[in-house]
Amino acid sequence: MRPLKESLLDYLENFTGERPELTPKSAAKLPLFLRARYEFHIVRLFGRSFLLALASNKHTSVSPGEYAAEAESIFGVLGEPVVLVLPVLPSHARNRLVQKSMPFIVPGSQLFLPTAVIDLRERQPRPRAVTGKKLTPAAQCLVLYQLLREPFNQLLGEHPTASSLREVARRIGYSPIMLTKVKAELESAGLCEEVRQGRATLLRFLFEDQELWEHALPWLSPPQRAQRWVRWELPPQPALLAGLSALAQRTVIQ
Repeated sequence: MRPLKESLLDYLENFTGERPELTPKSAAKLPLFLRARYEFHIVRLFGRSFLLALASNKHTSVSPGEYAAEAESIFGVLGEPVVLVLPVLPSHARNRLVQKSMPFIVPGSQLFLPTAVIDLRERQPRPRAVTGKKLTPAAQCLVLYQLLREPFNQLLGEHPTASSLREVARRIGYSPIMLTKVKAELESAGLCEEVRQGRATLLRFLFEDQELWEHALPWLSPPQRAQRWVRWELPPQPALLAGLSALAQRTVIQ
């Protein structure tokens, strides 16, 4: 596991634009259990100095009430408010610490300094499709349906519930669960947006007709997986003519 101190410095550098310096703070007057649980440093952020208590490598999570009690003990001995620096912090504990106005930092995820700055992002990033990937067959099917059959934007205007994901799934023959994935693909490709109407999730295309085709084209892939050339004297049944051979039978191409 990466040292908490390095993770903290990287996080603060990314947050403030410059890498801060940590100055060790003597904690000889603190009880032994607090010296074992934390490592103390002074850091200067946003024009102010803060006392940081970095959790040790053997850190184990405790209740928000215990964190608050430990912070009060540190303040009582060192005479300075303390900012807890923790490797992880469950959401319920985070909410309690915020309610108690208890400063804390979880490097890479959360920063709560009530008198300076607050950053309370969730740890997991929002899923997004990777740019450059092609749409899945189901997503391509929906785009082609929009272009060739019944535009869902018109349905949205005339019948607000007609273009819910369930209705779209019924029309193109896919399950509602699959359409949820398709919606995420098309949103990431910049072709659709989600519209909420009550409890229903509706789908709206951002472009129409030729403009939709031009925006979708880079994300589309041809339906055939491979191409092979064959030559027969007498085509076996049920082989079918294709390409120019088929066109020669239907048109004036020789």
